[in-house]
Amino acid sequence: MPEWARMGPWAPMAFVFIVGFYGSMLLCQPQPLSFGHTHTGFLWWTADVMVFVWGVVVIVVGGLQLSLLAFLFSYTGWSWCLLTLRAGLCALAPLLAQHSEPLAAYAATLGSALRFPVLVAAIVTFTVWNTMLLPLLYFRIIPPGPKRDRFRKFNFGFFMSNVHVANLPMAIVNTFVGDGARLFTSSDLYAACLVLMFYSMLYLFVLDRLGLHFYPMFCPRSNTCGLAFGALITIYYCVLQRANSAMAG
Repeated sequence: MPEWARMGPWAPMAFVFIVGFYGSMLLCQPQPLSFGHTHTGFLWWTADVMVFVWGVVVIVVGGLQLSLLAFLFSYTGWSWCLLTLRAGLCALAPLLAQHSEPLAAYAATLGSALRFPVLVAAIVTFTVWNTMLLPLLYFRIIPPGPKRDRFRKFNFGFFMSNVHVANLPMAIVNTFVGDGARLFTSSDLYAACLVLMFYSMLYLFVLDRLGLHFYPMFCPRSNTCGLAFGALITIYYCVLQRANSAMAG
């Protein structure tokens, strides 16, 4: 990142985005927020268990091989952790029902609320990394030679292959296909935007101050910041509409 993108005042569009997006999240919350529960048969319940276990394995491996803190600061990290959490909650809910109906209902509701945030975040992560960031890093930013060879080996290693490739099919399980799949509503879109709002707060107000600039298009010192976040919100809406159309047949 050049010096102007790391230091100095923020661009006007960054403030427009903050006021517009955060304000709309306060004023436009669906009333009431509602996330439908779906019955999951044994086969698809097992799929949730497997997604959860594999998600935890990848997080542990990432923590041993890389900086777990840096991973958790990234949008990719949030996407993977939400994927793992959703599967765990949906797998846990039927087990809790045998002991505590209120706890089971809470786990099922939270798991259902994460269905669309998990699906759309996986789609964005898969698409942006594999079609935009990876080619940019490999062909334009990292020079040919040992550095590029190390990056290629790292990118196609166990950890990165999971969080940037396997994440999408895993996210589709019981969100887009399976017993847990259901049509998404405005509450689901709001939940996904709420996660995005929290991540934008982390990125703009914490990571930027620490000098951690993961995504050039979201640099608050460029007017592309507000446009990029606005485009991302538009993508969220389009994904919801297309997913519902596909599920409705």
